[in-house]
Amino acid sequence: MVLPPNEIFQGSTDQERDYCSTAIFGFGGSVHGSYGWLPKCIPDPNDPNGVCLTCKNNAANINVQQPVCILYKVTDMRLYKLGQVPGLEWSKRWSNRTLKGMDTWASHNTIIIEVSEGYTSTSLKLVVREFKPVKGDIIERSWVGNGIEKKSVTIPSYAIQDLTAAKNAYGQYIDMGGAEFFKGALNPGDEFLWMTYNMAIVTSDDKNVPDSERKLLKMLLRLWVAIRLNTKSTNIVGPERLGMPDDILDATHPTPGRFPIPPVMGNQIELILSLGFQDPLRAKILVALQELICSNKPGCWFTIYLCTFILLHNCSMITKHDSASYPFGAACKKADVLIAAGLSESQIRVIQNTHEFVTANAHRFEGTHACEDDYYYISQLYDQNWTPRTRI
Repeated sequence: MVLPPNEIFQGSTDQERDYCSTAIFGFGGSVHGSYGWLPKCIPDPNDPNGVCLTCKNNAANINVQQPVCILYKVTDMRLYKLGQVPGLEWSKRWSNRTLKGMDTWASHNTIIIEVSEGYTSTSLKLVVREFKPVKGDIIERSWVGNGIEKKSVTIPSYAIQDLTAAKNAYGQYIDMGGAEFFKGALNPGDEFLWMTYNMAIVTSDDKNVPDSERKLLKMLLRLWVAIRLNTKSTNIVGPERLGMPDDILDATHPTPGRFPIPPVMGNQIELILSLGFQDPLRAKILVALQELICSNKPGCWFTIYLCTFILLHNCSMITKHDSASYPFGAACKKADVLIAAGLSESQIRVIQNTHEFVTANAHRFEGTHACEDDYYYISQLYDQNWTPRTRI
């Protein structure tokens, strides 16, 4: 049962009221920790569900970035899909989401195959081995041909022999691909998206930028690539095709002429990318970004902007596949704000050009399917009166 504030506070001391106010809003996920360090979130009696009095008072003393009320603070975020679709798993072997090897091998012989998602000109080499399917293993690829006929083909039963070695290979693959991943995944004709991503890459290598900010950007870019690899089909591209005929996927398939990896191997790759890269990077990024935001250092502002931009665009990309800050709004044109944040001319140009583009295309971000637009979430960065939204 939830009591209204006036009933909770009856008979309490002033100090208890302060702590109790914080505790009420803490249940919403905005404030965490022990009572020893919780900020006193005092609700506005004229607007109990709006920005609290504590944050309104603090905002008056900040020149560069108007802080988001702790009632609206995002303490966690889901940046990618978690596992496979329930009921459509390619194997039941890893239902507990642990990275363990195969134990039903059919042969001692190993084969090296080359795979790719098509983002870069390089391929990834994996050592695979034939296995004996067990209950729950999917060994077929199926699709609906010509929109009416369900078709399927049997794929040879091969799996990755050493998951740890494959994880290391994926790490090298991501590093080798570098900026080519972004050129392959982003629309080459979208100058504003590429301009911002390119700026993030350049900033992550700029020795004039503090190490903590460079490290954060590198982790975020690495996570972004891992997410892209996990949201696009992997195909065999080398001469070794595991015995599959040239027409394994005929003209009725959405991607005819390609050579798919075995479904169980696809499950292994999903686990490698999720457990080996996405999960650990996500945890580190959220901590590092939170520390950077809470540092209240004007010089960190542009790095925060780049991270927020990329995270929001990632949401759009994920949605397409299956914000509350003063400087991002119209006032971003004001020279005093930009100068106070320590932005260079090229950085200012990135902010202003994107703001003008978003403003001119505001109509694109309305309607039922607006969330599938690349700029839907990014446009909220420039909404001066942003509030949390319940609809995607």
